[in-house]
Amino acid sequence: MKQRSNVWVFMVIAYGFTWLFWIPDALIAQNMWNAPEAVTGFLAGPFNPGPWGPLFAAIVVTFMYP
Repeated sequence: MKQRSNVWVFMVIAYGFTWLFWIPDALIAQNMWNAPEAVTGFLAGPFNPGPWGPLFAAIVVTFMYP
């Protein structure tokens, strides 16, 4: 049963971290949010941490459940 909870923790962290950066990016792309230029450049640039959500979640879960 503990293994199953690890998967849920991983999924919540991965989706949460990823969408934390992709929702503002989508709002900017649809002209629903006029973000400052620094935010727009960061989210549209190559250093957007959104795609790294699953890796971040894997590292967090690994350290939470050794």
